[in-house]
Amino acid sequence: MTRSIRAVAVERPRWTEASHWREGPDEDGITLAVAAAERLRSAGEPWTAPLDTIHLVGAFPPEAEWAIPEALGAPAVAVRHHGDGLAGALCDAAEAPGPGTSLVLVADVAPEGALSGSGAIAFELAGASGWTPVGHGGRRHPTYRVPDAKAWLSEAVRAGRLTAPGTNGVLLFIAPALAPVLLRSWIAAFPNHPVVSAASAPEGLGEAPNLPFAVGLHALTAASPPGEEVVVAFLRGETTEFLGIHRTGAVAWHGPTEFPSADGPPAPPRPPEDVTRAVSEGAHVPRPRYLEDLPSRWRFAADRCGACGTISFPRRGRCRQCNARDGLTEFELPREGTVEAATVVAPGAQPTEFDPLVARTGAYGVVLVKLAEGARATLMVADGAGTPLDIGSAVTTRLRRLYPIEGEWRYGRKALPRG
Repeated sequence: MTRSIRAVAVERPRWTEASHWREGPDEDGITLAVAAAERLRSAGEPWTAPLDTIHLVGAFPPEAEWAIPEALGAPAVAVRHHGDGLAGALCDAAEAPGPGTSLVLVADVAPEGALSGSGAIAFELAGASGWTPVGHGGRRHPTYRVPDAKAWLSEAVRAGRLTAPGTNGVLLFIAPALAPVLLRSWIAAFPNHPVVSAASAPEGLGEAPNLPFAVGLHALTAASPPGEEVVVAFLRGETTEFLGIHRTGAVAWHGPTEFPSADGPPAPPRPPEDVTRAVSEGAHVPRPRYLEDLPSRWRFAADRCGACGTISFPRRGRCRQCNARDGLTEFELPREGTVEAATVVAPGAQPTEFDPLVARTGAYGVVLVKLAEGARATLMVADGAGTPLDIGSAVTTRLRRLYPIEGEWRYGRKALPRG
């Protein structure tokens, strides 16, 4: 069964550094991609069919292969890496055998000294109608000479699996100044179905290899009616990446469709993060215990006792009220809640694991959050740089980096103001 894109979600950082938006000191490819995937789930029902494959595109830490499936509650799911090849990943996800759901996760993390351009995109592909990726390709055109428009057009037609010029082809174009000579070639071949969108990448996204692609795809939601073949042409440096799409229905879009631009000089470089030398003197949790607790730490997994109805959180394999070990039902608590207590940890009072974070942000907040009756979690506050949350404030949570230890990052939920 061919799978179609039925929903897309975009996550962008809210952290600013020297007036530039980019991933925060506790974010990376894993946290951004998980946040984008959770937008898909929180926006409606669970996956259309059981999740069976995750495709990763972009800059991910080594832990991504096991951490992302665990964070999404599907630890046994197969994971494939595609480098920066978004078009190829979408086609592979669409062609996966079986009736399940494929998830394509894209992480764009700005390089050092970049103005901006960090974010993540999650594509959910299942057997429902939507956008069906049908082919992909690429064409190099060195900038020192005029591009071969005829060869470029031929590759666009081949990649999009268009039968012949003059058929129902539509071009979605995302390009820099090189665009006009290639646009003229397309318009001459497809006079009745020229260009849905011809625009340069949004300002400040020049360092992000795939975010402009995803933002451009959003233009298809308001484009021509279903049934048309669309070729997405995304110029990246000296290469065009092509993706052919057959539109059989609408696609749900969650998250922003615009990205703020950056003004002024690049943000100052960040200090290097050497996780291999990190030591623990305060908040250390042994790795086996850390892995055992991931369902509760990452997904707020809890147990409900069948005998007395008590909620046990975090899970411990027995009821915290009556000590029963049988009749426990596992479920996930809401990932939003209300602040019941709050404090601020001033510089110097933090466990040593958080020294690098405090050096970057200064003080940080800690809150006690009520997730459900009888279930509370103590969480650090993210993106606030020491700004306390008031008691009674509504908060949501995101998976973020905590501290490096034993050669890898540890992750956990942090609180953010809701909305």
